[in-house]
Amino acid sequence: MSINSGLNFALPSLPPGTDPNVALLLQPVYQAVYSLFTQVSAQLGQTINDPSLWSTITPDKSLQINGQRKLYLLNSSGATIVAGKLIYITSGGSIALSGTTSATSPIGFITKDCLNGATGELIVGEGLLSGTGLVPGTKYQAGASGGLAAFSTGPAIAIALTTTFIYIRIPIY
Repeated sequence: MSINSGLNFALPSLPPGTDPNVALLLQPVYQAVYSLFTQVSAQLGQTINDPSLWSTITPDKSLQINGQRKLYLLNSSGATIVAGKLIYITSGGSIALSGTTSATSPIGFITKDCLNGATGELIVGEGLLSGTGLVPGTKYQAGASGGLAAFSTGPAIAIALTTTFIYIRIPIY
């Protein structure tokens, strides 16, 4: 898709045979357009990747939705909530580890360790987590204490995509 172009529009950076003086004059325009493109991509996420790169693109570079579905709430659970744990929102409006009952069913997962009394960042609904020792294609459901359990009954909310990435999609009823 891209031919010598940082913009990935399948256009060359400069037309063949361009006068070097003209190229120098066009460089600030090209840089401004490229800067705008990268800023928009950073906010909206990348929408297309060069097919020649597909085999090198990891899930964290293709499935992450930049800046969306993030929520920042207070952890008043009485303990540190570890990154990657599933959480629910309490009736007091803070976050706590999810459980297996409908009252404590997860709405998302925490992105970084969050101390009790601190505000934590969580991804609501769906997102990508890194891990180790995962088996691609294995499905999971919500488990006790904010964890994931091997899928047996009920809704599957996660699937291992690779040995190091798991995709979580939590239905919110």
